[in-house]
Amino acid sequence: MWLSAAPVTTWLGTAATTASRCATVVCGSKYGTKEYWDGMYRGEGEAAMDGLPADRFSWYCSWQELRPFWEELAPPCAAAPRVLVPGVGVDGTIAELFDAGWRELSAFDYSADAVERARALFGERAIALCCADATALPYADASFDAVLDKGTLDAIGIGSDDSLRASVAELARTVATGGVVVSISRAHLNPNPDPDPDPDPEPNPNPNPNPNPNPNPNPNPNPNPNPNQVSISRALEAAELLAAFEPLHLDDEVARDEARQWEVLRNALAIAIAIALTLTLTLTLTLTLTLTLTLTLTLTLTLILTLTLTLTLALTRC
Repeated sequence: MWLSAAPVTTWLGTAATTASRCATVVCGSKYGTKEYWDGMYRGEGEAAMDGLPADRFSWYCSWQELRPFWEELAPPCAAAPRVLVPGVGVDGTIAELFDAGWRELSAFDYSADAVERARALFGERAIALCCADATALPYADASFDAVLDKGTLDAIGIGSDDSLRASVAELARTVATGGVVVSISRAHLNPNPDPDPDPDPEPNPNPNPNPNPNPNPNPNPNPNPNPNQVSISRALEAAELLAAFEPLHLDDEVARDEARQWEVLRNALAIAIAIALTLTLTLTLTLTLTLTLTLTLTLTLTLILTLTLTLTLALTRC
C-alpha cells in the first residue's frame, strides 16, 4: 500500500511512504460492485461474512498514521482549504481530520447507506455529505484545494478501467489549480509516468545564448489564451494521474487468492488425515491390549479351574 501526492498543476507519481497497517481483505472483483458495499453498510451479505464492520472502519491506515504525511502534503488547516473525501464510507479518520482543524470538509459515497452511516458517525460535525457517483460529481470546477482518497480509486479501478478514468477526470476537474490529491492505494506506483525523453536530442543550431530576437520579450505573449486551454490541461492532468497507477493485475491476485485457499484446504485435509490415522492406530492398540488382557484373564481362570479340579480329585481319593 502506497501513499502519494499529486498536485493538480503537475501530477506526481512518486511513492512517498508505505503505511504500516492495511486492510486484511484480498483484492478481488467483488470489491468493485455496489452491491458489496451496500451490503457492508447494512451489515449483511458477503461483506459481513468477510468481517467488515458496518459502523466504523478505517481503510489502510488510521489518522495517527496518516497525519504527518497529510500535514506535509496538504494545505495547512490555517489556510482553511476546501477538502474533498471520495468514498467516505464509515472511515473515522475523516472525523479526526475535522477535529484536527480541517473544517471545510465535503465527502460523498455512492452508497446511500454509507452516507447515512457516516452522518451518524460524524455527529454534530459540519461535514457536507452527499450521495454521488465518482464518475459524475455534483461539484463545480475548481471547488476544492485538496482531495483525500483512501482506497476509493482502488475499488473503482477494480470495477472498471473506464470508471477509473472518468473518476480521475472528475477529480482533476473539481480540484483547483495548485491543489493536491493525496491518494492512499494498494496499487503499485510508476515513479516515471512521463514518456521516456529523447536519449539523443537534436543539437541546437542557434548558438546565440538568447534565442529570442525580440529585444522586449513579453512574458505573456498570448494575452488572449485559448478558452479550451483549461479543459485540455485538465485532461492531461487526469491522464498523468492515471499513468501513475500500474494495472492492479486482478487475475493474478484472484489466482493467488485461490492458490492460498487451496493450500489452506490441503493443509487442513492433511492434518485431518493424520489425526484420523492416529486415532485409528490408538484404537487398534487399545483393542489389541484389551484382547491380550482378556486372553490372559481366560488362561488364568482356566489354570485356576484346573488346579481346583486336581485338588478335588486328590481329596476324593484320600
